[in-house]
Amino acid sequence: MDANEKREIAMSDHVGEFIRSQQQWEYLRLEAPAAESLNDELREAGREGWELAGVVYTDGADVWHGFLKRPRAESE
Repeated sequence: MDANEKREIAMSDHVGEFIRSQQQWEYLRLEAPAAESLNDELREAGREGWELAGVVYTDGADVWHGFLKRPRAESE
């Protein structure tokens, strides 16, 4: 095995370790007909560890969508 092959293997091990160490996420989408009811759902989800990542309002359907994330448990 030459020096280049050894470097490639070492780099491959390093990249694999980095990927395994990155935070894994789980996602949730909430849907509500009014901003106030979405707020109520967001408060409850927040108590369960969810973090709001974004909100979209669909005008034609008159629906609010909340997109949430939280760290995936180590065992999953």
